[in-house]
This record gives sequence, C-alpha cells and structure tokens, in this order.
Amino acid sequence: MRLDWLLVASLLAVAGCSGKTGAGPSDDAAADSGLVDVPADGPLPDVDSGVPLADAAADGPATADGVPEADTAPLPGDSLEELVLPVCVEPAGGEPVPVLADETFDLGPYLVNPSPTAMTVMWRTLEPAGGTVLFGAGDALDRQAAHEGQATVHEVLLDDLAPATRYSYKVESGGTKSQVHHFTTAPDPVQPVRFAHFSDNQNGPDVFAQHMQALAAWGPQLLVGSGDHVQAGLDEPLWKEQLFGPARALFHEVPLQLAMGNHEENAPFYYDLMSNPHPADHPEWESHYGFRFGNTFFLVINTNYFLCPIGTVELPEGQHMRELAESPDAQSATWRIALGHENAFSECWGDGDCDYDGTLCIRNYVVPMLAERGFHFYISGHTHAYERAKAGNLVHLIAGGGGGSLDAWCKDWEQTTVVHTAHHHLRFEAGCQTLRMEAVDLDGTVFDWVELDKDQPGVLSDQGPIPELPPPNLNSDRKLSPPGAEPRSS
Repeated sequence: MRLDWLLVASLLAVAGCSGKTGAGPSDDAAADSGLVDVPADGPLPDVDSGVPLADAAADGPATADGVPEADTAPLPGDSLEELVLPVCVEPAGGEPVPVLADETFDLGPYLVNPSPTAMTVMWRTLEPAGGTVLFGAGDALDRQAAHEGQATVHEVLLDDLAPATRYSYKVESGGTKSQVHHFTTAPDPVQPVRFAHFSDNQNGPDVFAQHMQALAAWGPQLLVGSGDHVQAGLDEPLWKEQLFGPARALFHEVPLQLAMGNHEENAPFYYDLMSNPHPADHPEWESHYGFRFGNTFFLVINTNYFLCPIGTVELPEGQHMRELAESPDAQSATWRIALGHENAFSECWGDGDCDYDGTLCIRNYVVPMLAERGFHFYISGHTHAYERAKAGNLVHLIAGGGGGSLDAWCKDWEQTTVVHTAHHHLRFEAGCQTLRMEAVDLDGTVFDWVELDKDQPGVLSDQGPIPELPPPNLNSDRKLSPPGAEPRSS
C-alpha cells in the first residue's frame, strides 16, 4: 500500500483512540506447545506468544472505524490544519460487470494488488515481448505505463490514480493489443466495500464458471480466495484451465487476491502469476500478506507454513502474521477479515470419514490470536462444504464450494451451527455500521447469512440454513460429486 494511505490509516487510528496437510507434523508440534481447545463462545484461551501486542493494539482491538461523529474534524497540529477526515457513506449497491472474455492473450489481462491510488495489470503471452498498458480515467486512454525488458508474464503498475474512480485500459505486447477493459480503484480507507469469496474450485471449471457469472451480475469491487484454485500447482496448464480461463471475463474488470492452498504446492506459478505486497527481504511471503481495501483489512495467511509458537518462541511466519494483525492498518479498519486455506473446525470430509476434522494449529493458536485482535471473520476452505462456526467473537467460515467434488458430513463440533454440502460462493457488504455475509448456491439461493454490528462485537444477526433443508447427516443428495468431477483428494 502506498505510504500516503498508510499515513491516513494511522491518523484514523489516532482519531479513533482519542474520541489434509493439517493432520501431520504441525498437529504434533502444536500439541507439544501446550495449546488448548477453543470454546464455542465466551472467553478465549490466553494466547501468549511471548511477544506483547504492538502499540496499535495495546488497548485491545478497535471497536470503531476511527471516524469522528461530526461530518468533518480537523486534525491537531499546525502542519495538518487543512486535513479533513473523510466520512463513511453507505453505498447504493453494486453494478453488474461485463462478462465478455477477451482471448487476445494466453492469460488475462487481469488485475491484482489494488489500492486507492494504484492498480497492477498482468497478462501472459506465449512468446517473450514487451508490455505496455494504455489507460485513463473514464473512457480515455491518454496515459501509458510499461515494464522493462521482455517477458512472457507481464506486470505493469499503474499509479498516481484517484480513489474510487473508474478507469479504462488496454494492454499491448509484440504489436498486439487487447480489447478495452475497465477497473475501479479502491475507495479511501473509511469507505464501504463489496467483495466476494471463492475457494476450492480445483477440478471443477464448469461449476467455477457459473460462480463467476453469478458474481459478475452481483457486481463485487474485489475478489478474494482461500486456496486450492488448481488441483496440482506444479501442473502449469491447470492455472489456465481451472482458474484464469473460467474467470477470464470477471478478472478483466475486478481485482483479485488469493491465498495459497496445499494443492498449489507452493509452485512458482503462484508467485509468477500474482503480485502481492511483501517485505523486500522475504519474497516467499508474497503468499503471506495483508492489505487494506476501503474500510476493510484483509490478512491473507499461508497455512502451509507452521504458524504456531513453540512454547514462547515465535517462528518467523507466525510472527509476521501476528504483526500484520496488530498493524495500524489493521487496527484502524472498521472490519478485519482473515483468509487462509485450512480450517479450525470441520464437520465434513471425504465420504464421511473424519480422518480430518480441522487443523490443530489453526484451532488452538491462529483463531484465538485473530479473535483477541478484533478480527471479525476467518474464512477458509480445504473442506468442500459450507460450515459456519463461532469462536469467541470470531465467525469461522468454511467456504470450499468453488467447484471441487463435495465432501460429506461426519461429525459434530460444538462451535459449528450451520453445515450445507453444496457448491457455493460468498458475498460480503462491509458497510459503515454493519457487515453482511451471504452464502449463495449455484441456483442463486441465499441459504445462510450473517450480519454484524461494529458496536456489538460478537453479536450476530443470522438466518441459519434455509428451512426446507434436512439435517446435514441426512442430506445425501447434496453430498454427491458433480457429474464428471474427479474423486476428492486432500
């Protein structure tokens, strides 16, 4: 994120204060560290990593978005007398996104790493070539940016943009130009956002394409994913066949940020095809990062790392995760969302054989750490079903219904209240005062929803499953794999 927006976020924090990989070695190591189970509600176990909270979170998680009650309020200090904080304005709703796929190039163009003043455009060509983006506000194409040298994977940063502004763009490589596409920059750090989530679309490109068409009609500003977006990350053609191909049209217009799952296999193609914020001295943390989009902070966790402390000793990836969760950018946000592939509590798996029921490190360290720092949702996949649970004030979602063959119900968790075995995606409206999540079937049915109020942490308004659904262990017709799907694998 650009430094000017980090400054604004920090000022908002000041104003607010003043006014199956999980069942292996990581489980044993987590057990050795003395971790305990997370309760379904009430106080969470103490999560002491041996490192105190950062100053930004020393007084507990933020419970407001940092915006003063008055419409405008000058900040203290002679040098900031003219600076006025923006006021959150509820949106009027989303606009449908065009769904015409442009196949000029092998992949893309697609959008990543959005901010209020920048956007990164990426695409892939079959042969090395230069890369140029023509772009401009509205329908203009009066500016251009290019990357150095020649490449097959092209990455061009467009900066000096205006927040919440619609731009047109087209890309050019080797004398060939794409069609004209559009994007809208992120809103400023207090404004609401509409975003959508998908996960575990591996081996189900036809189903995944239906999700993308439905989301295009809904009109998200941002797309996020919790991993397993391809069946085998080291199999290079699958990145086009199972992810970028079925979603090509929507990815032209809406930026995406993806977590890594176990099926990505830590493949170089993930790092080549994405452009995520990360420390310069840790390029491997491009899969383990945080970013702000409007009034919402997203923490993207690579659950393939070992994240739990051993005793009081934090390992580097776990420390990086905690520091991101405690950062001023996170703690000044109205809403805090964490994304990771593996989950904490799983009631479904395979053919109803619960040799996996959640990942111990996520259950006993990551989830309590997030809840203690005021996060509202942890959204995962790995299990190919929809499950909603609650740990303390944190809503724990499994949303692994992006296209892979479905799992079956096999056990009960006290924390889990809703289970639905069907392909689905999630829609979020993160408003000024409330955040609404909707879980949506392929037929467009909203089968579960939750609404949170920022002034009442942990208090949910929720519908639960649609009344006509039978209990999950009797819902056999929805446990069948879709036609042509390959068998479930971990």
